[in-house]
Amino acid sequence: MALGLEMWIQQAVEVLSFLMLITGVFLSISRTVLQMLPNYQAQCLLLAVITLLTAFELWRDSARMIIVALFVLVPVGLAFLVEPLLAQATVQEDVPVWKRLPRAFNLSIRAKTRHAAVPAWLRSRRAMHSVMWYLVIDLFLIALAYVTAYTLVSSGPTGAGQAGASISPHVLAVAFSLLLIGLWTMMGTEDLISQVIGLLVMEQGMFLAVVRAFILSLAPRTFSVNIIFVIALFLYISITLVILVLLLPELHQKTGSLDIEQQTQLKG
Repeated sequence: MALGLEMWIQQAVEVLSFLMLITGVFLSISRTVLQMLPNYQAQCLLLAVITLLTAFELWRDSARMIIVALFVLVPVGLAFLVEPLLAQATVQEDVPVWKRLPRAFNLSIRAKTRHAAVPAWLRSRRAMHSVMWYLVIDLFLIALAYVTAYTLVSSGPTGAGQAGASISPHVLAVAFSLLLIGLWTMMGTEDLISQVIGLLVMEQGMFLAVVRAFILSLAPRTFSVNIIFVIALFLYISITLVILVLLLPELHQKTGSLDIEQQTQLKG
């Protein structure tokens, strides 16, 4: 019974990870920030479900199960906070730094700020105007990620025990794909808001790799390695929140623009 449940969870995780990849592709080919955000939020919720299923998969070790279950707060929190924080960064408002994050929880302020940010989100530009080119490059990056993941898994040590049984090459390939798609999104956009979203997509790939490839693959006696890696990931996410809460709003207030070309001209 337990083995059947674990097999069902692994299959569900593979399906959900494939849906994450689909949302990543849709995000990459989106023309505006307004189209990007729903795809990113859907990706966050899919990652939250994957994390929760992974916690159930660790039911034999209650301590590890609770720790992994707490990780659900990260993608859920990002899904809830990313839109209001990006809206605050988009709209030029003289708001003290310590008030920006609490304002993201105020529903009336969220709605007002989003309404003011939508026109700018609709004007966001892509480096190339052809969606087909973005799709072709996405498919190439996905193929590269799958080849890399399956090569790594197949060439791994046969005596890895639990590690060899836990790592799914498909999920690992999705994690690599999200890293590459996020990087390509950053390169293929001409405004800082879209580039930050690309950075967040890269974080999704990293988080997926942590949850599946590291937490499930390492034995309990080496769980401290997982904790160190997860702390590093939280620090990485904290840097992104610093960019959203502090740097982007300050940059917009001082320069009056979030466009990459304008920033370059101002520096020159």
